[in-house]
Amino acid sequence: MMVMGDTIDHADLPALGNGRTGHGSQASLESAPESLQEHERLLVIRALEKAGGNQTQAARSLRIKRDALRYKMKKFQLL
Repeated sequence: MMVMGDTIDHADLPALGNGRTGHGSQASLESAPESLQEHERLLVIRALEKAGGNQTQAARSLRIKRDALRYKMKKFQLL
């Protein structure tokens, strides 16, 4: 779908979570960033647990650089 103009409205975005295109609700769009942040936090925690705390291995398993992992750890207060 192409948006005409300078602003993307929630009606211009596909519905979240169902894999189909359509119009999402305002409530699902408002909760998405929180759930994405929580999902990212859990991925970082699981990668660190699986790597036995080894940040280089955890970063490699997430396919990010170690500095990016450390940034995320600081962001989620995991240091």
